[in-house]
Amino acid sequence: MERLPVMITPPLGEYRGAAHRIEDVIEYLAAAIRLPIEGNLTVEIGGSDVTSYVGIMREFARQRKLRR
Repeated sequence: MERLPVMITPPLGEYRGAAHRIEDVIEYLAAAIRLPIEGNLTVEIGGSDVTSYVGIMREFARQRKLRR
């Protein structure tokens, strides 16, 4: 992102999903150790902030003061 003047993304680049802070993911994983698991269990994590991969790249560029 810091060195690429242009990046071509596949159509998946507009896929919308919840963004996660790494600190939150680590906290969720640490808490998962204490979950009582019987059989199969799927635990979904996610926040209310929904964005696309392109949106994440744009936000990163904004925070790093990078221009297109």
